[in-house]
Amino acid sequence: MKVVTLTAVFALFPMLLAQTLAAEKTYKMVGTEYPPFTFTDPATGTPAGFAVDLAKAMCTKSARTVSVELHPWKRAESMLAANPGTIAFMARTEAREHQYRWIGPVYPRRSYLWTLASSNRAEQARKGELGTLTVSVVRGYASLDELRKTGIAERNISEATDDAQNLKKLLAGRVDLIHANDLVLAWKLRAEGIPPETLVALFDITSPDSNEYYFGIHRNADDTEVSLLQNALDNLRQSGEFDRLLAAYPIILRQGTQGAVK
Repeated sequence: MKVVTLTAVFALFPMLLAQTLAAEKTYKMVGTEYPPFTFTDPATGTPAGFAVDLAKAMCTKSARTVSVELHPWKRAESMLAANPGTIAFMARTEAREHQYRWIGPVYPRRSYLWTLASSNRAEQARKGELGTLTVSVVRGYASLDELRKTGIAERNISEATDDAQNLKKLLAGRVDLIHANDLVLAWKLRAEGIPPETLVALFDITSPDSNEYYFGIHRNADDTEVSLLQNALDNLRQSGEFDRLLAAYPIILRQGTQGAVK
């Protein structure tokens, strides 16, 4: 009788171990300085933002844990592609479609070209001279493909490490235009104490295939894990917790996707 009991215990051991490991599964979220979605909280020096809060809530609901790291976007995306168990808040695009698995949608995405209100670049662009202007975009952003469709010459496109450097290039007169999401730009201007009327949006260049933010996850992620996180996101929406998390960032609710820096 004792032998049977021990045999049964040993037979159950792999199952119990698997359940324990699943319950302890930890994800790594990678991202960049992309406020109000992902950014370093100046008060604590730790990652914060709506996407960070949402990822943590999804993992908690799924009995998972998550750690968060912020890097220049090009490095963050390389980490996502190379490391299983990694997720990132990002634009879902045609070019990226088969590189990752997707959880979402999370939030609408808009992509704009901006210039200084004090310059004549807006007039040039509206006269059809867009192809002659120089523009800067953050390295690795989905907007690079969108820019190529506008008629701007490839030689006139330069790259920046992040949105802060991108803005500095425009303010210093090193480029005629920059690409930026309206929410991110509004946050950056406010943080730098720059009046919002300093910049003006020229065109919405958002591609139809990249107008939503998702969580991208490593392409070899287990189907069960992807479904678990997707269900967690859906449940957060249905329960109202998604909206409560969003309400912590009034700039998102105020700005919406209208393309004006407010």
